[in-house]
Amino acid sequence: MIICFLGIYVKGRGALFTFSRIYGILVKMNTKHIRCLIGALLLSSCMLYAAEEGAEVVSAEELSAGEAPAPVSVWSFNIQTFGATKMARPSVKEVLADVLSRADLCAIQEVRSSKSTAPMDQLMALLPSGRESVLGEPEGRSSYKEQYWLIYDSAKWTVLASAVYPDPGDLFVREPMGFYLRAGDFDCILLDNHIAPDDAAAEIAALPAAAAWFAELWDESDIIIVGDFNADGSYYNEDALADVFPPGDWLIIIGNDVDTTVASSSNTYDRIIISASAVEDYTGDCGVFRFDEEEGFADLGILANRVSDHYPIWALFYVDRDTD
Repeated sequence: MIICFLGIYVKGRGALFTFSRIYGILVKMNTKHIRCLIGALLLSSCMLYAAEEGAEVVSAEELSAGEAPAPVSVWSFNIQTFGATKMARPSVKEVLADVLSRADLCAIQEVRSSKSTAPMDQLMALLPSGRESVLGEPEGRSSYKEQYWLIYDSAKWTVLASAVYPDPGDLFVREPMGFYLRAGDFDCILLDNHIAPDDAAAEIAALPAAAAWFAELWDESDIIIVGDFNADGSYYNEDALADVFPPGDWLIIIGNDVDTTVASSSNTYDRIIISASAVEDYTGDCGVFRFDEEEGFADLGILANRVSDHYPIWALFYVDRDTD
C-alpha cells in the first residue's frame, strides 16, 4: 500500500492537518502494514472531523491552484556602445551583469560589436542559468552600425519569432526589430528601437506604422514598444508624443516626467509604450532603475556614465489576464 502525502484544510476553523508530518512519526515504526493502517485511520479521522463541523475540505492541490502567477518584467536598456571595451572593465561588466540579472526580459540598444560576439558571450556567461538571447543584424545606413539584442529568462519567456521592419519608405536609420513573445497566457509583440536623434520627429511618427506591420505579420494586437526614442531635449518636443500615440489607442508608460538619463539634465529619452489591448496585461508598475544608487556601487570606484549614459527602464505584466 502506498501512502500519499496530503494536506487537508478546514475552512472557517483555520486548522491545517498535514499528513506528511504525521507520516514522519509513523516511519519510525517497524511494521509497514501497521504504518499504513494507522495512517489511513488518521486521514479518515481528519476528514470525518471536517464533515461533522460542516466545513469544506480542500486538497493541497486545490490550495496551490488558487495562487496567482507572478508577473513578468520587461526592461529596456541603451548600454551605450556596448562591446569589447566595456567588457574589459571589471567594474562595468559587474554592474551590467547585476542589471540584466534582475530583468526577466531586456531589450538592449546600441550593441557595437558586429565583428565578434565575444563581448556578448562573456556577458551572457555572467548571468543566471536559463538566460538566452537573440542578437540582431547590424543596422545603419553608413559604416556606423548598431545591433539590437534581446536577453530573456527562458523559464518565463518564449521567443516565438523575430523579424526586422522592412521600412518601405526608408524612414529609419536603424529599422526596429520585432519579437513575438509568450509568457504564460500573455502573447505580445515587442518592438526594440533606437531612434536617430537628428531624425527623431520623422522616425517616432513612423513607429505606429511599424507596429501595425508586425501586428499583421503575427496576428497579434498586444504590442510593447521600447527603446531609446530620443524623445526629449533638443531632439524632440516631448508633448508631441501623445499626438503620435493618442490615449485610447496607446498608453505611454514611461511618461514625460521621468528622467532616464545619467547626465545632470533631465530628459525622458527612453520609453515604454503599449497598445490599448495590452493595458489589461499591464500591472501599473514601472520605473527607472538607477544602478548607481544601489548599495555597493560607490565601492566600485567608477562613475555611472562609465556603464552607460542611460538608465534602464522597466514595467511589469500579468501572465494570466490576456483575453485576446
